[in-house]
Amino acid sequence: MPEQKNQELASIVIISIVAVAALVVLAFNNSLELQGAAVNIQHVDTVEKFCVDDDPLNNYNQPGMVQQSSVQYFDYCVGNTLFQRYCRTGGRIGVTSGYQCPNGCSEGMCR
Repeated sequence: MPEQKNQELASIVIISIVAVAALVVLAFNNSLELQGAAVNIQHVDTVEKFCVDDDPLNNYNQPGMVQQSSVQYFDYCVGNTLFQRYCRTGGRIGVTSGYQCPNGCSEGMCR
C-alpha cells in the first residue's frame, strides 16, 4: 500500500511540474492562446484594441479626443503648452511632445 501512495504522489508531482512548465512557456512566448485545447467559453465583455481619433490631423485650434473602447481621452493644456492625444499603432494611445501656443492654450486647444 505505501508503494501505491508513493506512485500516486510521484504522478501528481510530475503532472504539476509539467503544468507549471507549460504556463512558463506560454508566458515567455507572450501568448496565452491555447490552440487546439478544449475550452469552455462563456460570454464576457471584451476590450477591443482599436482607437478612434476625432482630430487625426492634430489641428492646434481644435480640441480633440481619442476613444478606446468606452474610454475617452482629451487633448489638454499645461500652461500655454498644448498636448494632443492620438492613435498609435496597435490601438494604443499616444500624446504629442507638446506645442507652445503663441496666444495661450485653453480647453485642449490654442487660442
